[in-house]
Amino acid sequence: MNPTNDGREFSTPLLMAARYGHLELVEYLLECCCAPVEVGGSVNFDGETIEGAPPLWAASAAGHLKVVQSLLGHGASVNSTTLTNSTPLRAACFDGHLDIVKYLVEHKADLEVANRHGHTCLMISCYKGHKEIAQYLLERGADVNRKSVKGELFSHRGK
Repeated sequence: MNPTNDGREFSTPLLMAARYGHLELVEYLLECCCAPVEVGGSVNFDGETIEGAPPLWAASAAGHLKVVQSLLGHGASVNSTTLTNSTPLRAACFDGHLDIVKYLVEHKADLEVANRHGHTCLMISCYKGHKEIAQYLLERGADVNRKSVKGELFSHRGK
């Protein structure tokens, strides 16, 4: 978890700029302020708090392709994860951002990283009904026979 010393969740300026797609601010923070590109924090999506989200994850989930490109260009790890082991690719698959899915895969995103329940990017794409993303992942070699952790159902974005 990424709490402050008193148990409250936190965010960074870079994480917030990435989450809301402020490209010029993202680049300013990285280039002029030396903001660390991998430091995660807490970010809200659809009323749910995602903990340990790196800026790349937040930009991918929110559908900000130019921010994703900038963060990767500044050294962000394409397979960085949240505390629940959700990757930027999984976040893009969840919300149906095909352009970001393709960009991340082209930059060596691992198709088979599963979250804490064993749910892969292909599984979440199928669960959310994102047919084009599922087809793309299968074309790129995603494992169609992989199984999730027994007894776990799909629920929230990062869980």
